[in-house]
Amino acid sequence: MNDNEHRAVHTNIDSVRKNERSIRYMKRLLAVLIVLFIGMGIYVSYPFWLPRLEGIFDKPSKTIANDGALASGNFPIEAEESAQLGIIKQELAVVDLHTVAFYDANGKQRSQYDHDYSNPAASVSGKRVLVCDIGAQGFSLFNNSGSIYSKTAENAILTSALSENGTAAVVVSSNKFACTALFYNKEGKLVYRYDSDRRITSVYLDDNGKNAYICSFDSENGSIFSQVTVLELDKDGEKAVSDKLDCLALGCIENEAGNISVVGDDRMYVLDADCKTLKECRYGGDIICFSLNERCAAAVVSNGDKNSCRLLLASADDDSESGCREAEGAIADPRRVKLFDDRAIVLTDNYAYSYALTGSLAASAELEKEYKDLALIDSSLYLLGSRGIDKLSFET
Repeated sequence: MNDNEHRAVHTNIDSVRKNERSIRYMKRLLAVLIVLFIGMGIYVSYPFWLPRLEGIFDKPSKTIANDGALASGNFPIEAEESAQLGIIKQELAVVDLHTVAFYDANGKQRSQYDHDYSNPAASVSGKRVLVCDIGAQGFSLFNNSGSIYSKTAENAILTSALSENGTAAVVVSSNKFACTALFYNKEGKLVYRYDSDRRITSVYLDDNGKNAYICSFDSENGSIFSQVTVLELDKDGEKAVSDKLDCLALGCIENEAGNISVVGDDRMYVLDADCKTLKECRYGGDIICFSLNERCAAAVVSNGDKNSCRLLLASADDDSESGCREAEGAIADPRRVKLFDDRAIVLTDNYAYSYALTGSLAASAELEKEYKDLALIDSSLYLLGSRGIDKLSFET
């Protein structure tokens, strides 16, 4: 073999290597293009297929059947049937006709303080409890160390609210207006006054106490309408006022999507930050109870028969046209619904049901007694009945 033959073989190998590199490069380029095309296809088509997947990953694989066995030890906690339950730092706050008491999750009393109110109503938020004497003028702010302040309002108290940072709203009757909302900071100093020409049904304060959301109502041509008003407590005047809503608004909240969820007597609304109506969900029945948190609005509705009621859920991220969905299964004899983070718990005469915000039934427990109020801490359900507060293990 001569030198030319050697060079020929060498030249062929170089050519093959170049071809292989070119092929590898083309394969990589093709893979990148395929990924880009698939991504573009997903982006363009997601409005069509995403709603079909909504809730699939949140849906429990099966419904948990809790045994409903009651805890012993410090339970039941002695409490009046008219008491009100709240949660402060994963512990219980209990307000009855005479006292404000704090308990740990095992039912051990941490502290207890007296109040002098004949018709107390409690608002619990953050690490504080606001107690108002409805129909009278006294109100006090407590934490687990005692009374922070006690004050006397200028007129009879109608309703109240409390922010996580300690800002309190106290709505009172008025001689010149339909009613007046008074706002106090955590030290009890009056920081804002709002005189309303409409009767106020509820107030919600955001966590930092800077914004207030007020539901009010009036009548026109014999029909009731409601409006939602947003106030910035460091500025004068109304930040936003909704159009007239065709319902009696019972409560509202700023949800985690930045919109406003409103629960009325016969429908729910979703408003944007400027109080413009985005969605409306009619119940087609009578509301029995409701609950609001930043993630969801929940309403239990009857069609005239308490043995066959429905739970309607309007989560903050719901993109459906109606704005709400119906939970699976009928509910008999409902007493209370409460929202806890990502679960709605419905209390009936005989059962406690836990629903995911998608509407699927996540857990249940048969109850030995009748209860009127509830609180959820971790995986324990605290239930208020005629003989005090019981605790049962409740996986949601």
